[in-house]
Amino acid sequence: MIATLGNYQIIREIGRGGMGVVYEALDSRLDRRVAIKTIDLPHDDSVSPEAYEELVARFQTEAKAIAKLSHPNIVTIYDYGQTEDGRQYMVQELLQGRSLAQMLQTYAPLPIDLVIKASIQACQALDYAHDAGIIHRDVKPGNMILLDIGTLKLMDFGIARLETGSAGMTKAGNILGSLLYISPEQLINAGKVDRRADIYSLGVSIYEMLTGRLPYGGDNIGELVMAIMQSVPGRPSQINPQVLQPLEDIILRAMSKEADKRFARASEMAQALNQLSGFGGGTGPRVGGATQIGGSSSIAMAGTEECDP
Repeated sequence: MIATLGNYQIIREIGRGGMGVVYEALDSRLDRRVAIKTIDLPHDDSVSPEAYEELVARFQTEAKAIAKLSHPNIVTIYDYGQTEDGRQYMVQELLQGRSLAQMLQTYAPLPIDLVIKASIQACQALDYAHDAGIIHRDVKPGNMILLDIGTLKLMDFGIARLETGSAGMTKAGNILGSLLYISPEQLINAGKVDRRADIYSLGVSIYEMLTGRLPYGGDNIGELVMAIMQSVPGRPSQINPQVLQPLEDIILRAMSKEADKRFARASEMAQALNQLSGFGGGTGPRVGGATQIGGSSSIAMAGTEECDP
């Protein structure tokens, strides 16, 4: 393991994926612990120069997107740089918590009150980003971290579209985002989506959190795409009877195949969810106004659960 990265002293590795590594590090100048995301590719010919350039572009896009934002429900970036040997790195706040995807692996379906409160915070983060001209385009449980104190943090803006930025990563025909969560219009052309695509993805995420399963499936990518484009999802209450109709209506409206039938803004969706606060169960201790499950965690997160930039 490397000992330093730029001006930061590496403490330990906290995550590794196919394209990158995340470290916990010490910023000795300000005496604070941080998370550092790096691009770390195999030293062979398995990654083409073009693929590497696209990965670097994603990394830079994420840094620029987060740097434009200052919101309690969006991860904070402190620094971005490149070492003398060409290693790209991004310094973010060090978070103590778990992704909602990790929680789903153990506790699915999640308590309704926890999901509602986490989803309201996600809406607030998205509405702020949208007003700043940024469409996330990869909203999913793995990119939402629930801190031990109950605060949700939206992360991983690697494929975000900046309205004033380059369209190089959003050419027609490119599918960007996690296929299981993206909207029909994002399947057609990721470069022409607006804030309602993120609202759709959040709706799918809420559906999964409350039922423990995704609304669409298929034996291959073609079948999955056809289901997203054409199939009607089962009602969440048919899977989890604790999901009452007002909450179900919000989920299905967010997941409408026609963007015009969804909530126009994430803040509108948050307002609808706010009216449901107190619905549903959860019998554990309270954290940030929502049920805490599994006790306090101490997992440091900085990026997706796979830790890919």
